[in-house]
Amino acid sequence: MLGIIVAEKSEINNLDRLYTALATSDVKFIDLKSVLLNAKSAGRLYYKKDTHWTNIGAEIAFEAIMDKLNAAYTNIDVTNYSVELTKRGDLDKLLYPLENRYDEEFVIDSGLDYDSFVFLNPTAAAMSPE
Repeated sequence: MLGIIVAEKSEINNLDRLYTALATSDVKFIDLKSVLLNAKSAGRLYYKKDTHWTNIGAEIAFEAIMDKLNAAYTNIDVTNYSVELTKRGDLDKLLYPLENRYDEEFVIDSGLDYDSFVFLNPTAAAMSPE
């Protein structure tokens, strides 16, 4: 007869275990969980239908990293943004692959002039026929 084993939920999650291990090691790290939890009032930091940060969340995490590194950067006002329904979330694509559902994209008006770029996978680029 097969039995069902039910494990009790732990009081400590894996991220907390990782932070505890890192805190007792020589590894330098930034607790972005706390940074983002403290910044919840800035706006939506994660997409509703995606596992990634919004532009607002990414900017807040970027600033925390740059501050920790004592590196210079241009501070961007994350409260100056518009909302567009253009983001197709990874969870939405997984759960509803045949539907075109869109999440809110928070477009920050940084006031900065920059060129766009595309990340390339060098291995995939080398393998593609010319």
